[in-house]
Amino acid sequence: MTDNFKHFKYFTNISKFIQLHPEDTHSKWAEIVGATAEGILLKITRIKRQMGTGGGTPSVGDIHFKPWNKLTFKYVNQAEATAQSFE
Repeated sequence: MTDNFKHFKYFTNISKFIQLHPEDTHSKWAEIVGATAEGILLKITRIKRQMGTGGGTPSVGDIHFKPWNKLTFKYVNQAEATAQSFE
């Protein structure tokens, strides 16, 4: 078993779906598609933008790598992570 697979299994033990930076103005959800000792590879599955506020957000389907030291998240279920986006 490779180290990357061990990281992936560890971080997806609860769920493969997360909400990124729950404290942000714009809400973003993602599926964990990979994990390493350096960080996590995510596919954006849902976006909920707050009208009247600025700031950049990714698009649904984008793939992003987030280093562990720049990531806050909470685990969510698949239904929440893939519900309708409001972009």
